[in-house]
Amino acid sequence: LHEGPFRPEVRTQHAALAGVDYAHSPLLRGYQQLEPRPTAEVVLNAPEGHPLLVTWRYGLGHVIAWASDAGPRWSDEWLTWPGYTTQWTQLARFALRSSAGSDTAIEVDVQAGKALVRIARRDDKGLSIDDGSLRARVVDGGATHELGLRAREPGLFDAELATVSGRTYTVEVLGAGDKVLARHSFAPPPSAELRHRTPDRALLANLARRSGGQLAPSALAPALSDSVAADVIRLWPWLVALALLLLPIDAVLRRPARVL
Repeated sequence: LHEGPFRPEVRTQHAALAGVDYAHSPLLRGYQQLEPRPTAEVVLNAPEGHPLLVTWRYGLGHVIAWASDAGPRWSDEWLTWPGYTTQWTQLARFALRSSAGSDTAIEVDVQAGKALVRIARRDDKGLSIDDGSLRARVVDGGATHELGLRAREPGLFDAELATVSGRTYTVEVLGAGDKVLARHSFAPPPSAELRHRTPDRALLANLARRSGGQLAPSALAPALSDSVAADVIRLWPWLVALALLLLPIDAVLRRPARVL
């Protein structure tokens, strides 16, 4: 939980937020730190690069996660701001299942630097659509690349795409006459090792205080404590001498057995 004044930072230009001027918006007073799922698209950022507004595709609709609130605790100055009404109205419309092009759904699964793009085409009765004219392309910045679709079953296609974290990709499905049937944007997350970019200095300071250590020592110089033995007693010479003493005794005890 982070409380403090901040202004949202636009990470991705999203159609659902068209006309909202976040550069001159009132300040929010706090947010809940979240971690985006692998297939999510981060639209707005909070301080330290934490996600504030995240969306991802689910079926033929969308899911939206807002890390702050919509009430007087953190958004009291937003309640009278015109952009407040515009944002929530457009986001609500964006999240609803669209009647236009609702026969085409796009899902993206990102793992290990690769995105698996799945495209499903069904009519309003649930029957597959496959007219042989389906194509797909991906828009990466200013460049556009064709996606080689593979037909897995009637009406279901997929393709693989190499991705780089920190960039936003837009997949477009094209029909006859290059008409855009569906569009889906996603941003691959960083690797698990790079998701938390800064150390938790408050936790480290607390551990150093409780253990008597240093937060950022210039050199490591561990000292011996009471639980560490400073004097070493080597036992192996005594064990060797004992074995030599026992050897004649063992020979004497075994001799009567050999005579018999």
